[in-house]
Amino acid sequence: MIRRLLLSALIALGLLAPGAAPAADTPPRVGVVLGGGGARGFAHLGVLAELERLRIPIACMAGTSAGALIGGFYASGQSLAHIRATFERTDWDRVLSGQLNRADLPFKRKRDDYRNYFDLLTGFRDGSLRLPRAAVSSQHIDQLMRELGGNVLVDSFAQLPIPFQAVATDLLTGDAYVFDHGDLAIAQRASMAVPGLFEPVELDGRLLVDGGMARQLPVENLQGPNGCADVIIAIDVGTPSLKREDIRSFVDVLAQYTQIGVLQNVRQQEQKLDLNRDVLIRPMLGQYTAADFKAHHELAELGRLAVQPHVQALSRYSVSEADYARWQSTRLALRPTAPHIDTVTIAAGSDMAPAASLAALKPATGQPLDSAHLSRQLDQAYASGDFERVGYRLWREDNRTTLELMPQERSVAPNYLRMGLGLTSGTDGQNAFNLLFSHHRIWLNAWGGEWRTELAFGHSPGAHSEWYQPLGADRPLFMALSARIEQHPLRIYLPGGEQLGSLNVRRQAVQAELGWSLGASGEARLGVFRGSERAEREVGDPAQFESGRAAIAGLTASLTLDQFDRPKLPREGYLLHADMTRAFSVLGTEQPYTHLNSRLDWAQTLGADTLRATLKYARTFARERIAGDQHGLGGFLNVSGMGPNQLLGQETLFARLMGYRQIAALPSAIGGGLYAGVSLEAGRVRHALPGLYARQGWVPAASAYLVADSLLGPLFLGVGKATQSGLMGYLYLGSDF
Repeated sequence: MIRRLLLSALIALGLLAPGAAPAADTPPRVGVVLGGGGARGFAHLGVLAELERLRIPIACMAGTSAGALIGGFYASGQSLAHIRATFERTDWDRVLSGQLNRADLPFKRKRDDYRNYFDLLTGFRDGSLRLPRAAVSSQHIDQLMRELGGNVLVDSFAQLPIPFQAVATDLLTGDAYVFDHGDLAIAQRASMAVPGLFEPVELDGRLLVDGGMARQLPVENLQGPNGCADVIIAIDVGTPSLKREDIRSFVDVLAQYTQIGVLQNVRQQEQKLDLNRDVLIRPMLGQYTAADFKAHHELAELGRLAVQPHVQALSRYSVSEADYARWQSTRLALRPTAPHIDTVTIAAGSDMAPAASLAALKPATGQPLDSAHLSRQLDQAYASGDFERVGYRLWREDNRTTLELMPQERSVAPNYLRMGLGLTSGTDGQNAFNLLFSHHRIWLNAWGGEWRTELAFGHSPGAHSEWYQPLGADRPLFMALSARIEQHPLRIYLPGGEQLGSLNVRRQAVQAELGWSLGASGEARLGVFRGSERAEREVGDPAQFESGRAAIAGLTASLTLDQFDRPKLPREGYLLHADMTRAFSVLGTEQPYTHLNSRLDWAQTLGADTLRATLKYARTFARERIAGDQHGLGGFLNVSGMGPNQLLGQETLFARLMGYRQIAALPSAIGGGLYAGVSLEAGRVRHALPGLYARQGWVPAASAYLVADSLLGPLFLGVGKATQSGLMGYLYLGSDF
């Protein structure tokens, strides 16, 4: 008995070599295999908690995908309490979106947000159209692994508190690739790189993706003559095969087809188990999917419950409380410390990005790695938008540790192509349709010059092209040269509300500006312009609507502050924009004027409800009142219940209070959420043209709507009513700015 307890303690303390054959009366070495399954892998936490309760020391571990993530953390000495606390405070929406907080992005990355471009970003390079390498950037997932794992770098994963292996798939050959040494976070990241969702990991000439494609349940990694375990506890959390009655659509067929290979390799690994000795645990995870990351509590509990039918079999491998306490204490005490960085290098992964994009990456050498500080630096570089992700890897050679920065430029760079759609339709019969295209060329020079061109076709056609040039690397001062052609129809109404006529207002101008970037907050600009504007009669009495063309030239000034958390259906933050245009006779303007435009938007979420307030003011100062220089109110969410620009005058003031709540989630293939909301509005117009439609005082209005946060943009279906106007229905696709 004494000999048995002694050997048990030696194994528990890790003093018996992993590959050594046990003596006849030595307790068997228990290996734990954690299978892949995305969010379903949270069930592993519950299983491990039960193994701790049963006092079963673990001799070694192997994991795939989610199993590599959780198994790697546990094997490197992290406690379950710490792992679960970290998952609890993790913003899974942010981590899985790969996006930084919008308020922290440089303003130049926000400029297009209020144009209703689709979320899909494509590119053009080397004579071909490029698509993104992955649907989601792994930037935040990498950082989560670094934060929780502590930048583990060891010559062999057998040196971890619990010897460990992670399995990935070689995308070029389909073979399993086993990580058993080096940078643990890279091993975990490669093992869970779901093809198409996350970009592959490039390592030693290989492209590595999710290990589930080759070995979803890596039983064989711990077996054999050189194995580290005599007994295997395998936990399978993979998505089960669909039943015949569940295969109803082509989506189900594709899901089943892609799952067949994984299910086959799981069965092959299960056949290697001896169920007289080994234990296979398959938690009943019901309808939870690989994407249900927010359900980590529930999944962990289901993992715990799954152990109960196996308690008797597992109890054979329990040790005394004293032995288990020593094993657990040793495991936690042997956690690797942060590596001491001797050298910092930058991998050759970007041939176009300017040096300014990497200027912030200056990790300190000659001291232990400060991962929190480095993560902030990486976020700064990533926020520039030049890269798919900005990560790093650690490696050791000749007793020196190198931190290699790995910036990965966007596959669609440097020519970004986008398209979008705007649509508005009302029961008054007025419909508008606009198709949008954009080309954005970045990295024109080492200072980060950019060229942006936008085209619009449809109801309000136009074109705008701008060269944006920072005046120095990493400096706030910039210049912009642009040319613009635009036109929009303007309907004129009689005092009774009947349409009197319509004009087609056209403007064209070239402009030169000097600006000051306010970083993530916004920008200020001051410039000069020269061009012309023309109002052409389309419908109406020629005596009342005379067509004409006038030269314009003058100065412009603008200020924009944008701290919304998202541009479409914002939940937090504010947006302030103000601009002024002053046309002077001395510069060639035939009819001098001053235009003022300003708006303030603010949003705040209280529980499940979002409140949003908007104020808008516009004014034209001119000696002559010209129809083309009027400002308008009317349309959905802009004095709802009235037609577009039905209220027209030289001065407009508008106030709105909106409230909306998410009432349902949408399938990821369609978009985000479905919201229900209401809006209270009021508008006032002054200094209208004589004889035209203009109400005195404020015009109250209200609307109610459903809005889907779709891949095409916010899609509104609503009704609105203003005083002295009938109820009007609306279909609206686009931002409400």
